[in-house]
Amino acid sequence: MKNSMPTKVQELLNARFCHDLANSLGTLQLSVDHLLCLEKKKLKENDLARYNTLDLIQRATKTSLGKHHLYRFAYGSPDALEGYTFKEIANIIDKFNVETSFVFVPLSDKSVLTGESAKLFLNIYLLSTEIIPFGGTITAKHQKDQFEVMLDAEYKQIPDINTIKEEDLTSKNIQLYYMFFLHNVLDRKIIIENQKEEIRITSK
Repeated sequence: MKNSMPTKVQELLNARFCHDLANSLGTLQLSVDHLLCLEKKKLKENDLARYNTLDLIQRATKTSLGKHHLYRFAYGSPDALEGYTFKEIANIIDKFNVETSFVFVPLSDKSVLTGESAKLFLNIYLLSTEIIPFGGTITAKHQKDQFEVMLDAEYKQIPDINTIKEEDLTSKNIQLYYMFFLHNVLDRKIIIENQKEEIRITSK
């Protein structure tokens, strides 16, 4: 796998983009919260549609902020995640999961991660949401720098590892490609197993 742009440059460009976007998203969130407070105080029957619309905007804003927060760390510099505990990583994921059908169950709350390991796990989580796109339970544990992730859902789509060639990249397989890219860079191995009751992802 070749990388047309140095990884560090991509990480820094992404971090700057996310930082700039955060201010506008934060302002939007505060503005909508303020409008909702005003609406609650003077709510009338014929104002219900407007109130519901504002509520929808608020939920969409929280979703955008949650995605922004996770993507900033997943695609940015690992230095920003250095020393994070698994519980802190879980908090990032919980914000991402707002208004979704995903349930994240961390089994290693007190485990401390390196920046590279934390970034790697966030990308494993993003890949997991693509494997079970309609929601489900994602259980994960970290031990001795090894991750084990179990996916439990009614619908699953197993990624085709043969689609990770750079010349065949699309929006549908870019996360899978990036996962294998990160594992190659870090001299690690990723295994995806389709078991009877669940899908297991191992990174070591």
